[in-house]
Amino acid sequence: MRQADVSIVIATLNVARDLERTIKNICEQFDDCVEILIVDGGSTDGTSTVLEKYRERIQWKISEPDKGIYDAWNKAIPHAVGRWICFLGAGDSFASSHTLADIRPYLREAESKKLPVVYGRTFLVNNRGERLYCYGEPWPDIKDTWLKSGYGLCHTGLFHHISIFKERRFDSSFRIAGDYEFLLPELLRHEALFINIDVATWQVGGVSTVPNRRLQTLRELARARGKHGLKERNLKWYFEFAKAVVKIIILTILGDRVGSNLTNLFRRLTGRAAIKME
Repeated sequence: MRQADVSIVIATLNVARDLERTIKNICEQFDDCVEILIVDGGSTDGTSTVLEKYRERIQWKISEPDKGIYDAWNKAIPHAVGRWICFLGAGDSFASSHTLADIRPYLREAESKKLPVVYGRTFLVNNRGERLYCYGEPWPDIKDTWLKSGYGLCHTGLFHHISIFKERRFDSSFRIAGDYEFLLPELLRHEALFINIDVATWQVGGVSTVPNRRLQTLRELARARGKHGLKERNLKWYFEFAKAVVKIIILTILGDRVGSNLTNLFRRLTGRAAIKME
């Protein structure tokens, strides 16, 4: 393999099947200027077998307990040799086998303009692979919303220039919104480059998509804003907090199954795919 242009970091714990699917997807990319770094939190399932199976394609790996996803990412960063770093979760996939090849010219463009972040469209999918929601619009259209509320960017399929890690790391005291906190000071000073490409998919059921974690996410978003001298809460924040509380109340009263069925009925009536969590 030539010098890596992109380092892909995957944090994983006891999801061997999902991990293998993600590694296989990366290996199928036409662009070979990519390295894979695996941070395993000490899995006790078949993860070690998967890592051995792909050992020739994995440039660096570690398996030991960690303090969460951001602590895991921090462990990998010093070992990354690519000029850009992308963080995927086990089960995430690039949208096609030529995604990284298509993105390469835009990474060069961003580097020439000294832009720290490149991103495209990413899709939340259910367990059948049906697309539930799309993240990714031009930066001028979402900049204000993202700075105020964290909405609009998804770390899956987002490329960070290696230079922004020289002096900072992820704050591992955050459990869900550490990627927002990390990027906030960068994107207060610089623009991000949006590319009109389907970049990646990520599965419902991750730590940030579980309903009862939504309130924690919102609290962490507020803390991140306060940490960097911004107003912690605004009307958008209060609206989203109220929505999360209502959803939790409905699920508590009706139960997960009935609540999920009502949610999926509404999604179908509005022409969207159902969410099926297994």
